Amino acid sequence: MGRGREGPKQFLGRYEGILQTDGYAGYDRVGGPEMIHAACWAHARRKFYQAAKLHPADARGYPHRGSINELFAIDARARAQKLDHTARHQLRQQEANTLAGRSA
Repeated sequence: MGRGREGPKQFLGRYEGILQTDGYAGYDRVGGPEMIHAACWAHARRKFYQAAKLHPADARGYPHRGSINELFAIDARARAQKLDHTARHQLRQQEANTLAGRSA
């Protein structure tokens, strides 16, 4: 429907669920009041890599890139084990909490 805001607005209408996007501004202010905007880790990670290219001496984003890569590795293990939704969720919760505790 195009890259303007009207396409997503028309398509989503009063949608009230979770909408995962790449952060494209066309998805701002669309959907119903209860819609939850969920970000995409791949796009977030890309911004850390772009920042590192612009400012290689500024290492503040490096740990975040590593953490996102570790979260991706959890999902890769879940796919390899062919876990169902419930088991995948449990694995994510257990291992992501371990990551969070390590970086605290």
